Amino acid sequence: FIDPLLRAAAATLAASDWPEREHALRPYKPHHVAERAARPRDIFRQHLAVQQLDAAAGPTGDGLEALFTDALNPASPIAQAAAEFAEFAPLSRLWASTDPDWQQAEQDLRSVLAGCGLADFLAMVFGPLQKPLVVFPNLLFPGTRSLTLNAPDRWLLMLPPPRAWGASPPWRYGERADEVQAETCRAFAHALYAARPAQWPRHPMARAAELVSRGVTVNFLRRAQDEAAARAYQMIESKTGGYAELPAVAAAVARHTAERAAGQASQLEDQLGQIEPP
Repeated sequence: FIDPLLRAAAATLAASDWPEREHALRPYKPHHVAERAARPRDIFRQHLAVQQLDAAAGPTGDGLEALFTDALNPASPIAQAAAEFAEFAPLSRLWASTDPDWQQAEQDLRSVLAGCGLADFLAMVFGPLQKPLVVFPNLLFPGTRSLTLNAPDRWLLMLPPPRAWGASPPWRYGERADEVQAETCRAFAHALYAARPAQWPRHPMARAAELVSRGVTVNFLRRAQDEAAARAYQMIESKTGGYAELPAVAAAVARHTAERAAGQASQLEDQLGQIEPP
């Protein structure tokens, strides 16, 4: 889904100093649409709207989620600033020249996510979903992190294309289907768990959400891909991601979903509570 409000805000952010800060935090090659949006930065960076969104993002991006959540409300100062910049730039030229990229990205995402059963699986884990899950292919900025926005009528994931190594351009969504499915699941699971009133008391909420979302993803990949994909994801996240408890968390999620599938009244927090301390 190409959201015009998010796209305008992301292009406004591209004209700021954020791309340089993001690259300093984690070097990567942006999508060529992002590079085109950022190319006239020296011309636009003094625009008040650009400075407003740059300040809202924060030095290391701590404000990005709030920034883009506000951008979804047309009456918010962020959305109005982005609209002013879109008219001033004008961004309509950029959208016209890059329309094939956006259409291809949307088509690739639909192909990768269609029929994978993510919404049904997350409902099995967390209970009935109160809002639909929507994914926005973010070819702009930020390009190194996903953002899950809690809008009044939907959960909306801003998903950048899978990053490639070094100075290579990012992959198309369809070229890394396993990565796209994994990150989509992890991001939505993280948001859904963080929104729950009941939490796993062993860890602070932020750490618990990181662990649980990855445990959910292991089990989702087992269904959407295969056992090898699930094991590979678990190994990488456990060893290189620093989540040593992930195998136990994934096993707890597996017990929970198995009991739910059998019609039993399993509670996720009860299953997590059975995990022995490391």
